[in-house]
Amino acid sequence: MNLYHRTTLAGRSGIEKEGFRHRDPENGGPAWGSEYRDVFWFARSKEIARERTGWSGAWVIVTVPDDTPADPDNADLFGLSKELVNSLEHRFEDGD
Repeated sequence: MNLYHRTTLAGRSGIEKEGFRHRDPENGGPAWGSEYRDVFWFARSKEIARERTGWSGAWVIVTVPDDTPADPDNADLFGLSKELVNSLEHRFEDGD
């Protein structure tokens, strides 16, 4: 299944160059000990991703197996580990 991540043009550029990564906590990233430190959120559709973030400019699309577990609190969201998401092929589209 395809999953969608909405980001800025600067975010897209960083992903293309270095893969998914978080900023240091002092620069707006999750705390070092946070359970979300190396988790990146994807949605089942662009519509859901639009509802969940105000960022725009680019889409990152990945394909994962259909049995990839969703967030237990929201079946339309998927928290993918840094290792997993960076091992996948990233497709990019202009965002809205």
